[in-house]
Amino acid sequence: MTFAAPEKPILCIDDDPAALELRKILLERNGYEVLATTNTSEGLRMFKAEQVCLVIADQLLKDKTGTDLAREMKRLKQHVPILLYSGTVPQSLDYVDCFVLKTEPITKVLAFIRDVLTR
Repeated sequence: MTFAAPEKPILCIDDDPAALELRKILLERNGYEVLATTNTSEGLRMFKAEQVCLVIADQLLKDKTGTDLAREMKRLKQHVPILLYSGTVPQSLDYVDCFVLKTEPITKVLAFIRDVLTR
């Protein structure tokens, strides 16, 4: 069975511009359309304005945590899955559909993304 990339983009939010750019390139090379931002306010604006299939966010952001951001997003669009991709394990995974450590091999990260999108 082959996996077809979704028609809607993935929204990536990470306050580290270099890490965000690498993630964007990796996802695009694997057939995904990507919206990316280093700013949580901009991320929320994009989330409200765009139809996204998935959100990938870091846990430690400049002005809030990824779990706080997930809570806000789930109140707006409960059906959109949120994958927390971080080197920091959160105290709670409420509002988060999947958590992946940044130390995982990229093949495993892509497998998690495919899994979340096919649920």
